[in-house]
Amino acid sequence: HQRARSSGLLLLLSHLIDSLAFVPVMVGTLQFFFEFFEDQLLALLILGLTWVCEIFSVLRVRGNPAMRQFPRIFLALFLLFLVYVFSFPLGFTYVAFHVWLGFTTSLMLFFANRFSPHPAPAPHIHRVLRVSSGVQTWLYV
Repeated sequence: HQRARSSGLLLLLSHLIDSLAFVPVMVGTLQFFFEFFEDQLLALLILGLTWVCEIFSVLRVRGNPAMRQFPRIFLALFLLFLVYVFSFPLGFTYVAFHVWLGFTTSLMLFFANRFSPHPAPAPHIHRVLRVSSGVQTWLYV
């Protein structure tokens, strides 16, 4: 749309119409989660974290290693969360969710820093490799 110099309003309108198809799917998913977890707040938190990870996967996960590993590790963390929640139904489900949230955030930061393409530095910025305790770090000075 930008190259054809057409209106952004048409793009927005078509996107909204396409998105309306997902409203019944989302409502059905929420109803399923409400019944499955018997806790509406926990269901919304799980759906929200899964949605954020999907957005991250679409926007930031590039390259074969990341595309293969990120969904598998996210699934493993989610399954560990589910095993805990259903093994101890009267346990600390919100604590378990926040542990899952922390590990998932760490996973997203790891993949964002390790596998995402970085923009080329500006000509006046110099890239310096620093090795400390066997860990390589690029510094921009």
